Amino acid sequence: MNPVIILLIAILFAVFFLGGGLLVSSTLYKRVAADELLVRTGMGGMQFSQGQGEIVLPFIHEYSYLSLAPLILKINLTGSLRVEDMAKDEPATFIVAIPVDTETAEDMWYDAATRLAGMSRNAIRDLATETIVAEIHRLQHDSGRPLTYHDLQNDLIGYVAPKLAEFGLTLQSHVTPPKGG
Repeated sequence: MNPVIILLIAILFAVFFLGGGLLVSSTLYKRVAADELLVRTGMGGMQFSQGQGEIVLPFIHEYSYLSLAPLILKINLTGSLRVEDMAKDEPATFIVAIPVDTETAEDMWYDAATRLAGMSRNAIRDLATETIVAEIHRLQHDSGRPLTYHDLQNDLIGYVAPKLAEFGLTLQSHVTPPKGG
């Protein structure tokens, strides 16, 4: 056989395999934005990737994304709670998020991956809001009196933070406007 034809066939095979390899690898590689967490499960256990990428093999791995962007929750506390010295028209603002830069982030990522994966941002927002309101009710019940601004600012973290942590969320801050403020 002619050596030129053999060389052309070899070049075609090389191009085919390189092109196919690039095509396959580009579809298997999942990029992750800086404000997202990729959760890959399957062979090799649960793996997390933030701001990078992972190779996800079909039939071996499953993956999902979790947003690391904070959720800003506006919760009206005056309608269902007896809250003294609170502004009547201004809701309390709570900021919750999946942690990014803490020593326990991977443990909380695991909790978030097992409990929040597959949920929409609105469903996560509703879950966090329900959790905060339930813990405020518990704080009010435990105190045996109407809550004050001071109670919410100082005691709420001890009630809400552990409950949110069960879902892999942290309470980053909360602002409860006082009366006239």
